[in-house]
Amino acid sequence: MLRTITAIFLTDSVSVRDLWIGSVLCSEKEFLDKIDGIVWNRYYEPDEFEVAWKQLIDEYDLQGNKWLADIEIYAACVLCDVCTISESEGVKTYGIKDKTTMNRTFTVIHNVLTNNAECSCKNFQRIGIICRHIFLALKTEDVVCIPKHFIMRRWTKDAVHQKTCNPSLSDQGSDDLKSNLNELWMEFNGLIKCVGCDNQLIKDLLDVIRNFKSQKLPETTHMSKTDLFEKLIGSPRPSEIVVQPQQQAKNKGSGKRLKSDREKITEQAKRHPRKCRVCNQMVNHDSRNCPDKKNKC
Repeated sequence: MLRTITAIFLTDSVSVRDLWIGSVLCSEKEFLDKIDGIVWNRYYEPDEFEVAWKQLIDEYDLQGNKWLADIEIYAACVLCDVCTISESEGVKTYGIKDKTTMNRTFTVIHNVLTNNAECSCKNFQRIGIICRHIFLALKTEDVVCIPKHFIMRRWTKDAVHQKTCNPSLSDQGSDDLKSNLNELWMEFNGLIKCVGCDNQLIKDLLDVIRNFKSQKLPETTHMSKTDLFEKLIGSPRPSEIVVQPQQQAKNKGSGKRLKSDREKITEQAKRHPRKCRVCNQMVNHDSRNCPDKKNKC
C-alpha cells in the first residue's frame, strides 16, 4: 500500500486529489502537511507507514473516504478477465480480456521463476508503469508484493537522488569512497527535507555549513580573467607588445555616402572650367547638362 500511495501522489494532479479527498480538506494546510509528511517520509518502514496512515484517517474522520481508506489496483480485478492460460517450460501465457477496450484481448507472458512479465499493450515499456493486465496475471499466480524490477526509480520519491561519484573512481577501486559520497548525498537531502520551511532551522543549518567550510576547507582566491588566460596558455603576458595586428584593408568596393553641399561646391571649384557649346561660356558643365538646354526644351 505504501508504494501504491506514493506512486499516486507522484502522478496525480492537485485537481484530481481535490476530487478524491475534497476541496475543504485540500484547503487546510495542516492536513496537507501531515499527509505529505507521511507519504514522503523515507525513514518509515511499511508497518510504521500503515500505523501513521490509519492515525491520519481516524484523526480527520475519513473512514468513509474510499480513496484514502483503501487504495487498491481495482481495475485488474473488476475490468479484466482471464480468457485462456497456457504453460510451457515454466512460462505461462495469459489471454486477458479488457472490458474498457471493447473486450479486446491482450497477451501476458509470465515467467514463474523470475516473476518477469510482458504484456502486448506495452504500457510498461512506454511509460514505466505496470499495466492492469500484468497485475491480473500476478494476482492469479498469488504474487503478494510487486516485484522490484517493476518499480521504476523515476516514479519514486528517491528519483532526485543522483550519484555524485566521478566515473574515473571506479578504475581506482575506491568503493568505500563512492559509498561514503552517496551516503553523504542521501543524508544531506534528507536533512533538507526535515528542515522544511522553518526559518530558524534553515539559519542554524547555514551557520553549521559555513563554520565547517571555514574550518575544514582552504580559502579560494578569485582568479582574474588575465590570470585565467595566462594559466591556460602557460605563459605570462608580455610587458611590451612588439607584434601588432595588421591594418585591415577595405576590399569590399568603394565607400558610398551622401555628400554635403559644401563638399560638392569645393569639388566643383577644383575643376578647370571649359566652354559650353550651348551657352558659349567658360563654365563647369558641357552641352549635355547645360541649364540653358533644359530651359529651351
